[in-house]
Amino acid sequence: MPKYIGSTSEGGGTSDTSDTSGNGSYSGRPTTTYDPTAQLNAFYAQQQAAAEEAARRQAEILQQQYERQKAAEAEARAKQEAAALAGYNSLLDAAKGSYDSALALREEGYNKATGDVNSATERAMQQAYIANQMQNRNLGQQLAAMGRSGGASESTMLGLANEYGNARGELDRSRNDQLATLAAQLAEGKASDLDAYNQAKAAYDKDYQDRLADLAAASLDRLLNYDNTYTSGLTQIEQNKAQTLAQIQAAQNQALMEAQQALAEQQAAALYRAYGGGGTSEGSLTTQPAASNNEQNDDTAAQIRAAAAARARYEAIKDEQAEERLTGIAQGTEMAPKNSQNPLLNWSPKSFPGLTIQ
Repeated sequence: MPKYIGSTSEGGGTSDTSDTSGNGSYSGRPTTTYDPTAQLNAFYAQQQAAAEEAARRQAEILQQQYERQKAAEAEARAKQEAAALAGYNSLLDAAKGSYDSALALREEGYNKATGDVNSATERAMQQAYIANQMQNRNLGQQLAAMGRSGGASESTMLGLANEYGNARGELDRSRNDQLATLAAQLAEGKASDLDAYNQAKAAYDKDYQDRLADLAAASLDRLLNYDNTYTSGLTQIEQNKAQTLAQIQAAQNQALMEAQQALAEQQAAALYRAYGGGGTSEGSLTTQPAASNNEQNDDTAAQIRAAAAARARYEAIKDEQAEERLTGIAQGTEMAPKNSQNPLLNWSPKSFPGLTIQ
């Protein structure tokens, strides 16, 4: 941006410098009026900071949503696993109850069967004893009827005793065999019941572990979906922020370029008014009585040369501006594209509030 030496009035207005020296010549130069560069930079810095803050807030909201989703997923999974465990324990309790009931029934049946065997054996032994006693008594009566005295012979009594003993032994062997059979049946039944219980428990264990695996897989899928949504959301926020910042930067470049063009045009006009515009308008020379004819001639010649140079500069700038308006391309500057969707990109010094070049 061109700089001109001289004073600038307070508040950014134009201060045309004119002086009357002792020889009546013009000794000052026109200065810039209001340079909006600093204010423009500050304004667009605010826009950039707002864009950064908006992106930060969006990322914060997205992260909070992500954390809530993960917490809700953890809570839901914990409830599902608790329900699965409760169902598993319920099945185990039912299976154990069935097993215990089966054992109790088998024990009851065994006890009844052994009691029956023992009772039957005892009755049989009692009947054998009675039969043996009856035989002994009948034998004595038979011998008396036959006229024999002195009772039965020793061998006869020994035979009756052996017969009774054999009967009792047979009854004991039969009872023991039956009790052994009942005990074997009880053990076999218990083993069968235990095997059934273990098989049921193993099936319940497998179902429970499968349920936990299914819950974990489903939860992992949802968490991965949350992760992808969060990551893609952050990426989109960064892309939107970058696009917004690029638009703001383009708008800033455009605004600065147009401000510089307007300032250059105003400076050229000021030069022309000062050196080539003639008359006594603001910024024109103030004529003082000349000290001598030679000094007046020298001053006049210098003024004519300065006016000619100013006029040439002014015309050159006007030609450049006319070409820029015709082509839409700034001289020596890449012009940022207009964007009807973003008012920041369509800034012009004539429409920007507070930045109108005086």
